[in-house]
Amino acid sequence: MAKINKPKILRKKLLAVVISALIMTLYEMIKQFMFPKITFWESHLLTIIAVSLISFCFAIFYFKNIKMIKLYKEELNKKFNYHMN
Repeated sequence: MAKINKPKILRKKLLAVVISALIMTLYEMIKQFMFPKITFWESHLLTIIAVSLISFCFAIFYFKNIKMIKLYKEELNKKFNYHMN
């Protein structure tokens, strides 16, 4: 069984946080540049919509990858069990 490299996983998580913060900062800067007279609530509504769409896309990507991993694992199990008999 493979050993889990916790510092490597932690670095990947921190990198994801930093990248997300940078992307959202860029988004907010662009939004303020494109809509300088936007109200406080209109700004919040745009951000909520944008984050919801981004989250939806990541969820599709994540669950698609999980499904592919499960199918690959099942295929390996079938091959392994076939060769063992």
